[in-house]
Amino acid sequence: MEYGLTITDIKMKIKDGNGMKAICNIIVNGMIALNDIRIVENRSGKLMVAMPSKKMPGGKFKDMANPVNAEARKIIEDAVIGEYDRLTTLSNEIFALLN
Repeated sequence: MEYGLTITDIKMKIKDGNGMKAICNIIVNGMIALNDIRIVENRSGKLMVAMPSKKMPGGKFKDMANPVNAEARKIIEDAVIGEYDRLTTLSNEIFALLN
């Protein structure tokens, strides 16, 4: 049995502060919502996708959803970071037009 993974919608809010660049919700195959996916910048400046997690007693975090293989992770990362790049480029272009 094989299932395909398609990101059918992305809603994103740019949040530039303390390493967090954006937070988003995605719809998978038009049927499942994954909320609170974060784009964070690591110490070397690379953008990374952090899946939704919950802070547990004791201070540790537990993933609430995560891809089960590298292919699924790549599909999600490519879609989310691609949308972030599109929105930040558009924002920069609009800012340049206004100034």
